Amino acid sequence: MTVTPAARPYMGGDDAEKISAMLAACEAIDRLGLARSADEMRAVFEDPTIDPERDTRLWLDEVGNVLAYVHVQIEGEIQVVATLRFRIHPAARTRGLDDAALAWTEARVKRVARKNHVPVRLQSFARADDRRRCVTLEWHGFQPDRYFHQLVCPLHIDFPEPQFAPGYTIRAASFETDGPVWVEMFNDTFIDHWGHHDLTLDRYLHQRRNDPAYQPRHDLIVQSPEGVMVGFCWSLVSPDEPGRTGHREALLHQIGTRRGYRQKGLGRATLYHALRLLKEDGLETVRLNVDSQNPFGAWQLYQSAGFRMRFTQVTYAKVIAP
Repeated sequence: MTVTPAARPYMGGDDAEKISAMLAACEAIDRLGLARSADEMRAVFEDPTIDPERDTRLWLDEVGNVLAYVHVQIEGEIQVVATLRFRIHPAARTRGLDDAALAWTEARVKRVARKNHVPVRLQSFARADDRRRCVTLEWHGFQPDRYFHQLVCPLHIDFPEPQFAPGYTIRAASFETDGPVWVEMFNDTFIDHWGHHDLTLDRYLHQRRNDPAYQPRHDLIVQSPEGVMVGFCWSLVSPDEPGRTGHREALLHQIGTRRGYRQKGLGRATLYHALRLLKEDGLETVRLNVDSQNPFGAWQLYQSAGFRMRFTQVTYAKVIAP
């Protein structure tokens, strides 16, 4: 009989190193682009929306290696969404740890639903061709809800000179001073997008102060002739990427144009500016994730810039009643 190891919360110390080692083993098999350094994992668990004692669990073997980890991020008060991220070490995927992780998560989310007296949307993710993970989620009552494509673009190609509308300019952000206005712009930009939850200033500052992949040079702001922030593009460049993958790949994390300023070519110009900067810095490829049902032409924009499909990711969801 297989005995499931006891679970405990993330406790700091060398937990981040252990999780990073487990993710490297997962990445060698899964190829999801989700390997993370220990410093990156510390930034994840120190996010102000996560309470490590209540929202994380690690399963360890007898010598202290991490076999599985879970963290669940809970956002909203009336429309509550719990986003589950969990990984199982390839050598431990026949030990029932995925069932244990999902059972723990559902119990945690049920407590939130009872406390708030509202149903909670619990969501997680699987690569579309990862049948084992898809079947596991479906076995636990999750249903496919949305599809996202991971796209990748080589940076050796020649990108056109960005053409901004007259009077519009682009600059690097200064997050300590731009933060409040940037957050307001971000929320106004994505309020009409699927799954949006307002970003808080605390979380914005945490991401930029603590993520080792953050570089101000690649945090771009577009301004109107009147000085209004109307667009942005934010890329992450992990300093550990070459050691993990053998090449330098950036993540184009977010790009958007504020409502009322669309259809001016600002998104295309911003994208080309960002790609040219990454190329100047010696990056070899850049990846991004796009909603397959994005209604604003993002899919077509990225294809025209040279991005191609890497894989499709499925968002699975279920509703947990109070």
